Amino acid sequence: MVYLGVVILSSLCTAAGVRANRPECACAANRISNGWCESCNVGYVASTRIKSAEFFHAIDAHGHETRADSLRCKTCRIEIKSDGFCKKCKTGYINQKAYFSRLTYLLARGRVKVPGSVACRQCRNHVEHPSWCETCKTGTIGHVAFKDRNTFLEASQAHDVMLKAIRHLQKCETCAIAMAVDRKCYRCNKSYERGKLVERATPED
Repeated sequence: MVYLGVVILSSLCTAAGVRANRPECACAANRISNGWCESCNVGYVASTRIKSAEFFHAIDAHGHETRADSLRCKTCRIEIKSDGFCKKCKTGYINQKAYFSRLTYLLARGRVKVPGSVACRQCRNHVEHPSWCETCKTGTIGHVAFKDRNTFLEASQAHDVMLKAIRHLQKCETCAIAMAVDRKCYRCNKSYERGKLVERATPED
């Protein structure tokens, strides 16, 4: 009994130590900033919870600093100067940053709204469900607001693709990533465009 008590006490102390060294949950802030919570091991893009670190990093929520003269693609060198999107490379550019998914590129074209700063009740309700507010003439996806309706509609479609890809994570993580960024799954040899399969693997002879 004494031995069992020591084991239990030791386990409790170990668990307490793990909790003590564990970083505090930062999910509330990360929902707004498209960040990764080290404590909960989850990330957020457009306030959507993502459990796969590979998926989260692949869709590139914050973009990467780049220069026009470092780009090999001629179209990319043009698009980076106009904050455009290269359909060939599936890469968008905003303020000299490259975004490797259509959704994160479009989110970068919107404006982040901090909770508590939104007066319109309808807009506040759109955090969980992307929608357009006719009163404010504003579209909201997560905590990002869009004044241009066409940009909002395109971002909303890209958000739907991401949700579809997240649901696919349990089947094949790399397919889910390819689905979200319009590329090919190197494991399954399947290519995706706007979340849809566009090329199937050639059957072996």
